[in-house]
Amino acid sequence: MKISSVAVLAATSSLVVGFFPGSLRAQTSASTTHDKTELQEIVVTAQRRAENIQDVPVSIAAYSQGQMDAQGVRTMDDVSRLTPGITFQRLGAYTNYNGEDSEIAIRGIESNAGPATTGIYLDDTPLQSRHLSFGTLNAYPELFDLERVEVLRGPQGTLFGAGSEGGTVRFITPEPGLQNYSGYTRAEYGWTDGGDPSYDIGAAIGGPIVEDRLGFRLSASYREDGGWVDRTDYRTGDVVEPNSNWQDALVLRGALKFVATDTLTISPSIYYQRLYVNDTSTYWRVDTTNPQWNPTYPTPSNPAEGVFHNGGATNNPSTDPFYVAALKIQWDLGMANLISNTSYFGRSQHSISDYTEFMDAIYLGDPFPPQGSVSQSYFTDSQDNFMQELRLQSKDSTSSKLSWVVGAFYSHSRENTNQFIYYPNLPADWQATYGFPFPSPLLGAGGLAYLQTPFLAVDKQFAVYGQADYEVVRNLKVTAGLRIADVDFFGDSFYEYPAFVGPPVTTVASSSEHPVTPKIGLSYKVDADGLLYASAAKGYRIGGINTGLPPSCDATLTALGYPNGVPPTYSSDSVWSYELGAKNSLWDHRLQVDASVYYIDWKNIQQNLYMPDCGFQFTANLADAVSRGADIDARLRAGDHLTLGLTVGYDDAEYTKTEAGSAGNVVTKGDRLPGAPWIVSASAEYVFPGFAQRQPYLRVDYQLSSAWTGQQPIQDAANVIYDPTIPSYGSTSALSARAGVRWGGFDVSFYGQNLLNNHPLLFTAHDLITSPLYFDLTWRPLNFGITGTYRF
Repeated sequence: MKISSVAVLAATSSLVVGFFPGSLRAQTSASTTHDKTELQEIVVTAQRRAENIQDVPVSIAAYSQGQMDAQGVRTMDDVSRLTPGITFQRLGAYTNYNGEDSEIAIRGIESNAGPATTGIYLDDTPLQSRHLSFGTLNAYPELFDLERVEVLRGPQGTLFGAGSEGGTVRFITPEPGLQNYSGYTRAEYGWTDGGDPSYDIGAAIGGPIVEDRLGFRLSASYREDGGWVDRTDYRTGDVVEPNSNWQDALVLRGALKFVATDTLTISPSIYYQRLYVNDTSTYWRVDTTNPQWNPTYPTPSNPAEGVFHNGGATNNPSTDPFYVAALKIQWDLGMANLISNTSYFGRSQHSISDYTEFMDAIYLGDPFPPQGSVSQSYFTDSQDNFMQELRLQSKDSTSSKLSWVVGAFYSHSRENTNQFIYYPNLPADWQATYGFPFPSPLLGAGGLAYLQTPFLAVDKQFAVYGQADYEVVRNLKVTAGLRIADVDFFGDSFYEYPAFVGPPVTTVASSSEHPVTPKIGLSYKVDADGLLYASAAKGYRIGGINTGLPPSCDATLTALGYPNGVPPTYSSDSVWSYELGAKNSLWDHRLQVDASVYYIDWKNIQQNLYMPDCGFQFTANLADAVSRGADIDARLRAGDHLTLGLTVGYDDAEYTKTEAGSAGNVVTKGDRLPGAPWIVSASAEYVFPGFAQRQPYLRVDYQLSSAWTGQQPIQDAANVIYDPTIPSYGSTSALSARAGVRWGGFDVSFYGQNLLNNHPLLFTAHDLITSPLYFDLTWRPLNFGITGTYRF
């Protein structure tokens, strides 16, 4: 779905100037006033109850919708750049080639295998997926009409379960209003250096239908990110599809809040999101010294000159729709509240990937296909997840010594991925390359070379949990929590490889586990504005199933210590995290400083093993690791008009155990886990005085990540899977600025992002070790534009 630039500019003007009627605009001034000398209080629900973030003994970063608008935060990628302790990578060509897939790590706890290590929640609904195959991708809500985003660092296994082994990211939506109307609208138009325009448009409104009894909230948004990578003919350099890596996203949400009685509230909601990616954002890089590269071909890309070319035979489209239907019921029982959350997460992602270079590298020994040769892979990933949670929690008061929550959780999650690879020209290309007929007569109809259907995973979980905070003496609280779960897993996979002579492979496996995830902690309120805390907590994720692999992988599997093929299952892994922290508000609440240090012990790690000699992967439990580090988040109201921010995160994550294979190591002690050790984010916003009700302002944001240190397992020559051509990633720096004016709920501003126009290498991969063709990822080039928002 494409919208013209003229339509977007017209919509920008109409939305910013007059979307809401005058009677609603009149309510704005009261809702936007605040004390100019103090930092605004941030309320979070990290412990399943509303609390000032400064009173929660957990390392948390929280961002309101207003703050995200001010900093130009539109995606999960942007959130990660602002948050110490998070590493976020788009995987480019590592999975299904379209660049939608990603990995998110909190405090170094991340792997590209098995269930997620970071819990992703939309309100109280987990949006979890498994790494089943190359086609399974993570899903993240778009950042429009949110109350806030919370990032909880460290395992949250007690209150949030198995999907939060390293931490949790929560997307909190606004509740319907029962007494007052509120609304939010945003329109934006931007230009990218060397690329197409980007724009978004959206509006939300909510308020009472029947005052104090029935309220609603409706929102809709559409965003298109213009492309900047051209798809070209690599033989000539001619552009086939300019700026092909554009994508768009549509989001719709509706919610009601019904006060049935003075003690019973019923809140149904539905959220729908559809993400479309037209093509990969990876660009081609070649090793010009490799004899497989034809020196008469033009060099495909030159990032230093802003030239980004992808030479794929076809584009790599992906359509990813999902919805969340939820029902929240709250009963006020007098001394406690009983809360029921029922939800369903349905997803039907499907994509087409250009496999021409991959298949030619495997079969013809050359990733650059003959003219007219095309191979495509068709992926589907469907999810049907049902969740039911029932919790009883205390009604806290300032005089209460005891706060507690107990609950029960049930989920039934079903995920199935399919893959079909077609290569109609394989027999002819083989004959032309080798001079004799293709050896397998089994190539399927239409050139079917590979099929995998199903690759099914079914998780059933039932858990009971509880957590209590008790003030043993004045200002000193003890926290104790425990979650006990019963987990059943079933997996079923089948694949057939018509391009090879050999029987189909079926794998059926199941397992049951009974994880226990405790948490203990101490917190001391030094005074009204200071908190010290210490905690120890366990995180956990369940195991899963592998599918069998073709004979071309046998040599590597034997060297890795699997002479009889891949193990049909892999088991769970777990972490213990130990944290010390402090939160302080100083100088009459002008300065807030939150800091923590941590040590995490990770056992029996689920890791993906991609074998670049045969192009397949499987999951195994590999060794142990530790992650140690610190983070600090400081905000300063330096005067009536200047606000400063600084966040610093340090993480040192490495393997502490060697996992030996039969012909070398699988992983070696001292190998590093992915991520930059240092991440720094600094910001400054100045509001110019003397303009009556108008508030002109200037904001600058800067992010810096250090170079990755040490070597990852694939870079270690002591390991069986070793690729000396994979580089370590260097340091990155990004500068953005925004200048605008605010008045009466309006905010109109001009912005610039990636002002330094840096193009750091963020990710690289190639299909086979011998291939000279690499798929690289970098940031969007310099982009600038205009944003208009209005809220009341």
